[in-house]
Amino acid sequence: MIQIIEDCELVGVADPLGKKTGFLIPVFFSPVSNALLVEERSSNGRVAGYSPLHPQETKIVQTSSGHSRIGNSPHWAFGLGEDVLVGRGEQRREELKKALSGRFLLDRPILALEVTEFLDLKRDRNNLAKKIFRDMSHKSIDVARRWRDLAILTTDINAALLDQQTDRAGDVKPFATPTLAAQVRGSEVAIRSSSALHFEGKIFRVRLEKIVRNCLAELSDLYERPDSDWIFRFHEVRDTRAAPDALPQVGALVYLADRELPISDPSGYGGQESIAIYPHDQSRQFMSDVLAFELPSYVSFLLDDAYGDILSGSSELNRRRPLGLALRPGRSKDLLRSEVEALSRYPHPTVVVTQQSPPGFLRDAFSGEMRDAVNLLSPSWYVDGQWVLPSKTSAFMRARGLGPQKAVDALAQLYERCRLLKMNTSTGVTFLSAEAGRATGFREFAALLFPQLDWKYLPKAPRVKQPIDAALLVAMDLDADDEYRWQSHCKTIESIARIREWETEVVGDNNRERRLELRSSGMDVELKILRDKPRGGRTSYQQPPRFDIGKLDKLVLVDEANAGMILSRLERYGDLLVTPRDLCCFDPTADSIWVLHALQLKRMSHWMVSKSRTVHVALICRAAIEQGMAEVDDTQRLLAALEDPLLGQGAFLATSRMKSSEPGCELTLKFVSRGSNIPLPDQFSSFGSFLLRIDQQGPTLITAE
Repeated sequence: MIQIIEDCELVGVADPLGKKTGFLIPVFFSPVSNALLVEERSSNGRVAGYSPLHPQETKIVQTSSGHSRIGNSPHWAFGLGEDVLVGRGEQRREELKKALSGRFLLDRPILALEVTEFLDLKRDRNNLAKKIFRDMSHKSIDVARRWRDLAILTTDINAALLDQQTDRAGDVKPFATPTLAAQVRGSEVAIRSSSALHFEGKIFRVRLEKIVRNCLAELSDLYERPDSDWIFRFHEVRDTRAAPDALPQVGALVYLADRELPISDPSGYGGQESIAIYPHDQSRQFMSDVLAFELPSYVSFLLDDAYGDILSGSSELNRRRPLGLALRPGRSKDLLRSEVEALSRYPHPTVVVTQQSPPGFLRDAFSGEMRDAVNLLSPSWYVDGQWVLPSKTSAFMRARGLGPQKAVDALAQLYERCRLLKMNTSTGVTFLSAEAGRATGFREFAALLFPQLDWKYLPKAPRVKQPIDAALLVAMDLDADDEYRWQSHCKTIESIARIREWETEVVGDNNRERRLELRSSGMDVELKILRDKPRGGRTSYQQPPRFDIGKLDKLVLVDEANAGMILSRLERYGDLLVTPRDLCCFDPTADSIWVLHALQLKRMSHWMVSKSRTVHVALICRAAIEQGMAEVDDTQRLLAALEDPLLGQGAFLATSRMKSSEPGCELTLKFVSRGSNIPLPDQFSSFGSFLLRIDQQGPTLITAE
């Protein structure tokens, strides 16, 4: 709250949804503040001060002028579609009351209910609640009961309890006003609180029972009185304000706004990771829970649809502002124009997450980075019931590192992904694991790859299925200057080489590439940094005969280099594609290009077989045999299998049990067919599993035990 401001001028109302519908937020200006302001209320309902509007980019609707001063009655605003009513205190309330009989609110009973509560029209409010409950019951009686218990009964109980607290007699010690949740099933009334302290003492329970009975009597159209009497049950709910029938350890609420977002195992996610997931047809239940519980909430939607509204609920829901989670289901690297336009679907701050499931697999809307984003953002960015993010639109990504330098490897992965998305990493935050923060040399690489970002440690016990070494929440600045990005990238790559103790010299520079000479005590290489993705050439993936990949001294750095791209480049130009991730972990003191081959094998190792990965691994296995480093049975027959034209078509090399070491790796290899029901050709069938080890001396093949 900005305490030094005594009065402000009304400049309009904030309209988060841009529809002039429902309660809006009066916005003010003061010459002593650079930000647009909103009023803060004291416990007596008067203006107590002013706070910045968040976010400042919220659409502002111009209204008539007005004046606000500390100690005066606060302003209010309500949108009726075309018209916006703005008043202060009791002003214009009669106009708002008349609007209840107009077509606009008759067609919107939820909004009308809010108006009756605001105007304290109890009878009208209860009649509307009865109508809404009846309409909901036709679709789902469970959802209707949940809404009735949370939005109506629980609200009345808490309001009555707050009113009574100010008049309590001296026989009850003062206590903080509890927030309770109620559930009615038949004659049983379950009351829960986040602290058992609220239920201590017989006097408090008796008073609470009386309050609840009075509320139920006033809501007789919603609750049928039992034949005998109400039965009260009091329960404590630890670490949550969830309703009695909600998950016991819920930590976040997620609504899937698009029908195309399937859930493979909702009970597993909710029960195991404390996330309550609401499918597309449970929007009302989601809105009720968001309003009832002070929990981080999210609205997830696909980023391939630029049309359609998302959850245009009550103004109270708009003020709570569930965080948008925009899922990129495709595998394209750059944001498409349609995806950029789709970011306007949701009016509140949004985090973009990229789905990276392999082609052909079921898109599970709540797996991988989507799940980890919720588990990491909730404890880190949800403060006092509000999301506090570095930008209105941000991108989330996380990485798990490989090898002894896994912390550096994880950061390098994030750097590459930012490059592929063409993002300017000048605003944002990077999460670090405590272990990563203690890693030798890690701080140097962190400051080098993301020099302008703030840093946070991961929550002590993040609910993730696998350890995360680094994560990134970065503002999506899609208008970054391309020349600036290119020059910054080149400087970063040169700095990486120097940190790795290479002597560097720029020997060529133009608009398309920059060439460096890298020298160490035992080896010299040429590094060419390409500005754009290399052009496609021959992609036959045939190993060049007698090509010695252990003596390569020309490297070409790009943002992405998979097995197919590496093979095509070798076949066409005879140089080796590398990425920033490879360069970050490439130690020149090993005096061997084989360390670089080992790094690439580690990052490309995958349980799924493919032609390009098979041919790439076979190329290294051939080198081991040709150098006399094969301790396997019938070496010549294995060499013939590795050179067979069917390899990569009718037979593949499956990799498993990857073990990382400094400065190499070990893989278990086995010939397999394309499918379990397809026989393996005879020339590959008699081989068992064998090991491929790579260190600075080169590759070695060993029969697996």
